[in-house]
Amino acid sequence: MEGKFKIDYFFIFLVFFLLFWGFFEIVLVSTPFSLTRFRNPSYYSFRQLIHILIGIVFSFIIYILPSNFIKRHIKKIFLFSLFSLLLVFFPKIGHQTGGAARWINIFGFSFQPSEFFKITFILYISLWLTNRGLDTNIKKKKYLWETFFYFFTFILIISFLFYLQKDMGTMVVLAVVISLLYFYSSKNILQPIFLIILEFVLGIIFLYSEGYRIARLKLFLNPNVDPLGLSYQFLQGLYALGSGGLFGIEKGFAFGLSKQKFGFLPQAMGDSIFCIIGEELGFLGTLFLVLLFLTFFLKIVKLSNKIDSNFEKLSVIGIGFWFIIQAFLNIGGLIRLLPLTGVPLPFFTYGGSHIIAELMGIGIILNFSKNYGKN
Repeated sequence: MEGKFKIDYFFIFLVFFLLFWGFFEIVLVSTPFSLTRFRNPSYYSFRQLIHILIGIVFSFIIYILPSNFIKRHIKKIFLFSLFSLLLVFFPKIGHQTGGAARWINIFGFSFQPSEFFKITFILYISLWLTNRGLDTNIKKKKYLWETFFYFFTFILIISFLFYLQKDMGTMVVLAVVISLLYFYSSKNILQPIFLIILEFVLGIIFLYSEGYRIARLKLFLNPNVDPLGLSYQFLQGLYALGSGGLFGIEKGFAFGLSKQKFGFLPQAMGDSIFCIIGEELGFLGTLFLVLLFLTFFLKIVKLSNKIDSNFEKLSVIGIGFWFIIQAFLNIGGLIRLLPLTGVPLPFFTYGGSHIIAELMGIGIILNFSKNYGKN
């Protein structure tokens, strides 16, 4: 349904509120690191601002594209994104950090292709599921199980790529997201359940194939196993959250007064930034953030329900699953609800690749929903 473009302004408000809060936290948390390493208090915050602005530009470009442009070119974009995952293994192009091959360096610029692959993978799977017609009741059982076999084989190949990159976090995010998409689009309840069982078995195999993954599992089961080594970051994060109490340290809602950010908590402006929020704003502050993410996700679900095109509907809800699952894995790992996965907290964790990819995902949501419904 073409016509006057419609923008959901409440959704835009939620996005910019999360962006502003996330950037504000980076400014507060990164200042000690910037001073220590570069003698410039705004080094990291300025770089994060540039990342956000680049992401907004990309988001706007995606938004103004014709609504069927992405669908026409998604296969080519996906193949290019898949090729970029392989580039991390190429000498002089791929860059290893902590023994993991996840980065590409080109002309002095570094980025993590897996973050952009999340978007293209969701779009490609949405198109694939649409073309296979899983949303109909007419398909024969044999056809549906063939579709399931192809789907799982495809997942297996992608999972192996991330296994080689030692990026279990991204693999888990994508596995959960596309399982939810398959469940959302399939009328056969048995297949999604079977898929989850197979993915769980696959995850166990990958888990026990690397010693450091076993160590993370032991850390989850017993945080005191190595308090000055493997458990240090996790325990310091719990200490930060616990010291925040109900309202935050000091007199409550103490923006910028975190003690853990002064070198005590590793990855304070990275994957552990939620702990700093809990230290400064207390339980109520973290609860508000969780409710904000839930509101953000429910708004995406509402937008997807207004879309007529099955591909666009699946793409929008898939991106919504990506945001909420990644937030759940990040927060759940820090509060000992789940094992640590090392995935970033959307809009908050410092980094260019993930924030740009997330804003591109927002652009896709706005593009696919702009011709449907009311403001």
